[in-house]
Amino acid sequence: METAIEMDVDKTIKDFVALLSTIKPGDYNKIPFEGSWTPGQVVQHVLLSITAFTDLIHGPTKETERDPGAAIGKFYEIFLDFSIKLQSPDFILPPATNYINTEQAKVLEEKRARLVEAGETMDLSKTCTLFPMPASGFI
Repeated sequence: METAIEMDVDKTIKDFVALLSTIKPGDYNKIPFEGSWTPGQVVQHVLLSITAFTDLIHGPTKETERDPGAAIGKFYEIFLDFSIKLQSPDFILPPATNYINTEQAKVLEEKRARLVEAGETMDLSKTCTLFPMPASGFI
């Protein structure tokens, strides 16, 4: 049975993939304003983030010593606050290169399927210990 968070992840990535098709090919690798990323870089950042998160949940774990859902609200709060600009960790910084939206969309779909499968088959009540998440520590 899918949980609310699994359904949110599934729907968010599907909606994000659909949004990619609305970006004109000539705009996909253009920086819209100084200090920002191109749409292709934003997608690459999301892909790198999903890869890191997937590695995290498939990595080493330990028994959780708190409510396993305690950090969920904090994650929604952080990631849905568009009034702040967070500094990206180096390992998920997208390189400045030309990206192809259809290729990135295909990889996003593959990553979405892997996350959904993990949500359905793994014990996500464990604490992941591969690395701490910025602002929240081990989850």
